[in-house]
Amino acid sequence: MINLTEMMKGKFAEWKEMKERYRFMVKPWLILVTLYTVSISAILRANFSYKDDMDRILRGRKGWDNFGRYLTQLLSNFIHGDRYLMDISPLPQLLAVLLVALSGIITVYIITEKKKFSLLSFAALIPLGISPYFLHCLSYKYDPPYMALSVFASIIPLLFYKKPRLVYIVTVVLGSLVMCTTYQASSGIFPMLVVLLCFK
Repeated sequence: MINLTEMMKGKFAEWKEMKERYRFMVKPWLILVTLYTVSISAILRANFSYKDDMDRILRGRKGWDNFGRYLTQLLSNFIHGDRYLMDISPLPQLLAVLLVALSGIITVYIITEKKKFSLLSFAALIPLGISPYFLHCLSYKYDPPYMALSVFASIIPLLFYKKPRLVYIVTVVLGSLVMCTTYQASSGIFPMLVVLLCFK
């Protein structure tokens, strides 16, 4: 019979090793978070509410299940602390910035396989978070964290593509499910990164 204590020690050692392996991402991530936050500061200060935001502010309703965004519907209960969606901006936008910055750092690492980030790497990542397309996403008051989670879920499986096949398949399936149930517009990210890695 497997000793539960030994199994827990093994898992703890795995997590500790993984933490050490990806520690190099912390500093570039913080730099990118700072760049993105400064870039969207005008949006945060404007405090503008779109039509969708106004409806949620007035009624506290979700309405994402109409688009198959069931995980967005569920996670909004935790982020807003209730089934009635209060306006807690700019917290959703800031959560999105954290996720998009992490997605960018992971993307550069997957493509370059280098642990040092150059100025050119940061320049290449700036459009990810502050292109007009994603700035529009960050302009909403309620949707940004789920849109950013969708981007993150499309990228994270590729961090495991050199791992055992089963691990990679499971992460791809889970990542695809998260993407499909949060914001389906991110569906092109994973296949395009796979094509890029194949060419590489």
